[in-house]
Amino acid sequence: MSSQYCISLTFEEDESYLDRRDRSVLKELCMESQNKNALPFFRTYIPGYYPWYLTEDEVEFFEIVLEQSINVCKRFKHERNLFETDKNSYYFVRVPFESNDNILWKDKFIEAEPCGEKWENAQINEVKLKKILKKYPQRKGSWEIGCDFFPLHIKDGKSRPYMPLVFLGIDATTGEILGHSVSSLRKQNLLVGEEILNLAGKLNTIPETLIVSNRNLKKILTPLSEKLNLFIRFKKNPIYYEEAANSMIDFLNSGS
Repeated sequence: MSSQYCISLTFEEDESYLDRRDRSVLKELCMESQNKNALPFFRTYIPGYYPWYLTEDEVEFFEIVLEQSINVCKRFKHERNLFETDKNSYYFVRVPFESNDNILWKDKFIEAEPCGEKWENAQINEVKLKKILKKYPQRKGSWEIGCDFFPLHIKDGKSRPYMPLVFLGIDATTGEILGHSVSSLRKQNLLVGEEILNLAGKLNTIPETLIVSNRNLKKILTPLSEKLNLFIRFKKNPIYYEEAANSMIDFLNSGS
């Protein structure tokens, strides 16, 4: 869920899922004393942020979603073919339309758009890149590179709690951590290219290969790989990166 942008409603049996604010909302809605084995639990999810309470706009939107969902569920009890269609990739939806200044709803089948991955290329500091290349760095070895949101709760008191964006660079032969950074930035492309250049400058080395565990990261880094003339390889769950990431999460969680 942490990688999705969505609003969710689940029904929880365990009351410990709900905090003081959740219970206050249920009390205000006169739902506190109802079925305690199915307590409604609302959260909004934004990539890179901790699950949080719904905003006013999200509440208004979700109210419409739930109204239409209830409408469809009730009808489906008696209309079992409600979702059937002969058209591939077409899905049942509810669509609003205006009639006599009123908003009404109707059923419709629409074609789903292909799900394409979206990414932004890594930002490249051209000045820093030229300085690195001017020193004729050595080219050797492979680095395991990761740039991910770590499941840690960071609260600055100004906005919703977020997860830190963490960069790790590791020697793929020895497992040595070559460099790391913890950032409040919300996009990988704003951090990863800069940190790779920092690492290359510090070590006066450009690796022959970058190993990444995320296909999207491979695409983000393509322009930088072309400028540095290095190869990027995707590898699922690279051992050293996974070990280092888990150790770092444990260390940060411990508050050391």
